Amino acid sequence: IDGHLPDCMMAHPELEVLLTSIGEAFDAVDAERALLQQSADLMSAQLTERNRALEHDLHTRALLEAQLRQTESRWLSLNEASPSVILILDREHRITYINRTAAFASAVHVGGRLLDSIPENLQTKLVICLRAVWNTGHQQTVELRMPQAGSRDTVWEIQSLPVRHLDTVVEVILMATDVSERMGMFD
Repeated sequence: IDGHLPDCMMAHPELEVLLTSIGEAFDAVDAERALLQQSADLMSAQLTERNRALEHDLHTRALLEAQLRQTESRWLSLNEASPSVILILDREHRITYINRTAAFASAVHVGGRLLDSIPENLQTKLVICLRAVWNTGHQQTVELRMPQAGSRDTVWEIQSLPVRHLDTVVEVILMATDVSERMGMFD
């Protein structure tokens, strides 16, 4: 056969045309099959690369979640063990978090404005401190002497710490520590 038609088929030229067409069709099918295989190989390589990227992302996410749990655990431990009142304020001085209220002032609560619980004559001093944190992004400390009915004043040392997101201060953490006893030594 060797690419030639037997003599018996030579008598029928339409068979030769038909067989030639069939051969060309097989060649076209083979070419399409090769293109499909190339596409499948390319898609397989892309999917493999995507799978690697997803595995990396999942691994990274698992590490970040573990770090977040550890940070959260530390934060909760700090809040539970701290003798200080810890508050987080937004830009309007609303309290978004507080670890305890009774020691600081009964009017302090989440959602409330911190300045509403501080005597008017002390608000300016605290606002100046908070503005400095918001504007500079640096920690500030202020002491407030809070009058107590029928007893000695309570002196609070308030450390104001910036919380940043993308180089912008988004919240301020206040750590208010009662330093009355220490300050009483100097009165």
